[in-house]
Amino acid sequence: MVEDSRQEMYNNYSELPLISYNCAKYLLENNDLMWKLLYYTDPNAYKNDSDHPNLTTSQKGSLIYNGSPDETQFRVFFDIGQDDAWTGSSCILRIAPFDINPTNHIYGNVSMIFQCYATYKINTLSNYNTRTIKVIQQVLETLNGSDIGGIGRLYFDSRASRYCNMKVGGQINFKSYNLIMCNWIA
Repeated sequence: MVEDSRQEMYNNYSELPLISYNCAKYLLENNDLMWKLLYYTDPNAYKNDSDHPNLTTSQKGSLIYNGSPDETQFRVFFDIGQDDAWTGSSCILRIAPFDINPTNHIYGNVSMIFQCYATYKINTLSNYNTRTIKVIQQVLETLNGSDIGGIGRLYFDSRASRYCNMKVGGQINFKSYNLIMCNWIA
């Protein structure tokens, strides 16, 4: 039997389907505030008080979309864009690969997009911050320079990729910010 030598010589990006999940898992294990902002919809969601306790690992995990027909029960998704049929007041985070730029046949840079959407009604918090900016800032604070399984170290650095940036987005009923972070392979 002839062995396929391509498996040893070429990157097949086998970890690509898991990268979004691995980013969410890292956020689940290393950030409490972001999850509170996704879970609680009132303007005091950021507070550390009896009405807004930190979520348990199980509660955080239950916010990650698992293919259920009723996606409105979830707050973290592994694809991009916002369904315009969504009518409830909520804040969601979408995590997905944005771009792959192969350096050569073995190495490549992967850019990840983090989209945070919130309905206009709940976006402003009682401390005059906006929920979408605060969620994106928490993602950036937690993941910038962190080693994420399947992708390596993520950066918010234009030297990692020209795609690294943060921009406003959204559509009617939802405000959003899009953050793109990249890995850096020299």
